[in-house]
Amino acid sequence: MDRLVVYGGPSSRLKIGKGAVLRTRYGEAILEGAGQGGPPAQVLKMEKRGKIPAAALKKMTKGERAAVFDADSMTSPVAVRPLRTGDRIHPFGLDAGKKVKEILIDRKVPREERWGRPAVCDAEGRILWIPGVVRSAIAPITRSTKRTMILRLGEMPE
Repeated sequence: MDRLVVYGGPSSRLKIGKGAVLRTRYGEAILEGAGQGGPPAQVLKMEKRGKIPAAALKKMTKGERAAVFDADSMTSPVAVRPLRTGDRIHPFGLDAGKKVKEILIDRKVPREERWGRPAVCDAEGRILWIPGVVRSAIAPITRSTKRTMILRLGEMPE
């Protein structure tokens, strides 16, 4: 276990028996027991007004908690689903698409928090926004924008 903590890299894990796992993430060591995990995934259809579940997100700035889109340049309805292995997004400000996994690693999102996050998608399944992480280049606000869609991250009532 000492080797994992010292030499394991920024994000490593070691199964230590009976479902327990020792994880390291960016200078921290975390011991987890069996049966730990995030909330079950939900897909929400939003035709007009709705709330996006906060999932495994930490405190964010005001800009990370909301995204604004040109409503006439996107396909509706908007849906919220969990991130999936192999997902790609075309980040705002970049010329091409990028794997979501690479973006999460670049932003130093711990491995165990990466895949419990929500992805906001349009009717074609394209990722519009990963709250707290990145907004896509789809449906940007321009001088010709007439209607906007504002998505805000909020806690779901229990």
